[in-house]
Amino acid sequence: MIEMKKNHIHLWRGNNLEIKSDWMEREETIRFFHESKAIRTLLATPEDLEELAYGHVFTENLGTIESVEINQHDIKLNGNILDEPSLIPITPSCGYCGDHRLKDEMLPPVSRSVSLGFDVRTLVDELPKYQRNFHSTGGTHAAALFNLEGDFISLKEDIGRHNAVDKVIGSALLQGIDITKSILVLTSRMSYDLVAKAVRSGIEVVVSIGAISDRSAQLARESGISLVGFTKSSKAIVVGPLFRLGL
Repeated sequence: MIEMKKNHIHLWRGNNLEIKSDWMEREETIRFFHESKAIRTLLATPEDLEELAYGHVFTENLGTIESVEINQHDIKLNGNILDEPSLIPITPSCGYCGDHRLKDEMLPPVSRSVSLGFDVRTLVDELPKYQRNFHSTGGTHAAALFNLEGDFISLKEDIGRHNAVDKVIGSALLQGIDITKSILVLTSRMSYDLVAKAVRSGIEVVVSIGAISDRSAQLARESGISLVGFTKSSKAIVVGPLFRLGL
């Protein structure tokens, strides 16, 4: 189900105003509960919520999910889950708001097992084929996984870029896909929170059409992950090890 809502708007064209209706991406409060205690509050597009739950717990190292129970926008997590709540809601623009780990966490280095035999810059051209919500609303980020041969695995969309990453990784987990043997491709800038999710997931290569932040570049040097940013079919910038890209 595509989560969109039609809203009345005024279309301002030249010097004229027209009353129209337009599809807009939905944004809802999603709450995670464990043992009757609210432990996370996200603002997200309310679809693929099971994938969001599995992916968020996995990419944030919050424990292990055995099952989830979804009641509209509330998600009960069953399993061995870290109960420490975030201090404030995690918004679509901030994947680390209220999280003390931003200054405390030391992330381990990623493996050095991946060596690609194709040009990863071509992967960004594949994304528009699968961005259903974006084509209708223009209001979503996308995150996709490809295997190490460049074959498409999955793409998820959300109004929040970090939610899209959680959803696509959660989808892979539910399908039993080895995430460490995949490439993460993004439509957004590579902020620290997104790159940290990739490092925790054991992903060795992240590609994006957006920019790489300085803190993400620092994390790439520390963890050994390869980041490819400002990616077009024939041009990109690279931070981190080059050997994975055949360079």
